[in-house]
Amino acid sequence: MTGISKPRKAHTEQGILVNRIRQFHKDVIIAAIPNGGWRKVTEARRLKAEGVLPGFPDLIVMEPRGRYHGLVIEMKRIGGRVSGVQKDLLPRLASRNYKVILGDQGADHAFREVEKYLALGPTLIERLLSLPEQTRRLIERFLG
Repeated sequence: MTGISKPRKAHTEQGILVNRIRQFHKDVIIAAIPNGGWRKVTEARRLKAEGVLPGFPDLIVMEPRGRYHGLVIEMKRIGGRVSGVQKDLLPRLASRNYKVILGDQGADHAFREVEKYLALGPTLIERLLSLPEQTRRLIERFLG
């Protein structure tokens, strides 16, 4: 016996992460996107017809922060790699102002990244809405 433990599966890391977020950030809306796994052909066809998008990240946090509309997290086992489809989709989500976290260093690291994201300031819209009414009217008139 060498005392070296096997790396946890992505499923296990994801469960740890979700539980920790829900424990420490009770108001945060986080949901899993059950895209992965093997399915019967008929079920796969049905899911595809319903809009399942191959490569979509495992988790989504519906909390806008800073310049981002939300946060998506792709969980992998420690040292795991993204698929070719994910290599294409993750940058596309980032280009649409979604913060993308790759959770390939375990739940602890992913949680620290989520904490950084949640600590970002308010969105631009929130900042604009907090301005005095006269200033908001000037901006609205300028923007047309």
